[in-house]
Amino acid sequence: MPGLDAHLQPAAELYGWLGGPPGPPTGRPASVPRVAVVSGPSAVGATTLAVHVAHRLRTMFPDGQIYLDLHDAAGGCMLPAEALARVLRSLAVPGVPDSFEERAAAVRSQLAARQVLLVVDNAASEAQIRPMLTNSQRSALIVVSRRRLVALGCRTVELRELDGAASDRFLRTLLGDRAGQDPAAVRCIAHHCAGLPLALRIAAEWLAVRPHRTLAELAALLADERYRLDRLEIGDLNIRDSLALSHGSLSPIERRVLRALSRIPGGSWASDEVAARLGLADHQTETAAERLVDRWLATVEPAATQGGAPRYRVRDLVRLYELEQPDAPDR
Repeated sequence: MPGLDAHLQPAAELYGWLGGPPGPPTGRPASVPRVAVVSGPSAVGATTLAVHVAHRLRTMFPDGQIYLDLHDAAGGCMLPAEALARVLRSLAVPGVPDSFEERAAAVRSQLAARQVLLVVDNAASEAQIRPMLTNSQRSALIVVSRRRLVALGCRTVELRELDGAASDRFLRTLLGDRAGQDPAAVRCIAHHCAGLPLALRIAAEWLAVRPHRTLAELAALLADERYRLDRLEIGDLNIRDSLALSHGSLSPIERRVLRALSRIPGGSWASDEVAARLGLADHQTETAAERLVDRWLATVEPAATQGGAPRYRVRDLVRLYELEQPDAPDR
């Protein structure tokens, strides 16, 4: 799968945890169920990784695999009760119960009695997942989320953006022989894709269908921040849709803080600086900032871990997306 080679180590970790027996070398205690959360920034390839590992595990779960997307057709988050109903219908359970508690009990009972692999994508909260958790070792659950779902207490595999060298190698693989025409342009394109496999794939596809355009031309187009997201779109692949899923789940104060930090010159900021800018209490902006980090929209500067007030930075393409959004009273 495109982009998977960039995350070989997380794929091996996920496969070992879910597919191997308890104890060494997997490290999974016999009492711990086969549950793992794959988390990372938008467009980093978390869903691709989960689906690939699920495919490799298919023979270990002879009663089938279920894929459930918790991002509903209306653009919101599927309610836990509806998610449970979808699982039961996928398992061909007759007569889905009306109450939430009965649905949760039925799902747990089915997963304990069968050997099923359940892949749940776009999980927005622990509340959507907790009713599906069972102590059984028979079934397994892979959860994909743009948030750190730490309250579940499950094994978490975190994906991160590729570094400069890995981005360059990945793009060269996608471009093939064409990469040798202009190595400097390849490095520039990789840099503007911010280490995201989806963005790198889009850039490569853009060039593939435009053989008359040079690598240097695409590098120049991506260098202009005003239109970078426009260029990172081809067919049904685009960065904006992926980023929109993360933004849509923000609270009003988180949106205000994200807007402010995206507009502060200098790149990084401390929560008290944003608090003064917005007229909010420092603890409000610090809480919002930490939640943005948990949602993979911002990062903590490495120097901040050495002492002193933490300083935060918005991820590159997230910042460009936020700058496109219109001002609103609740933002």
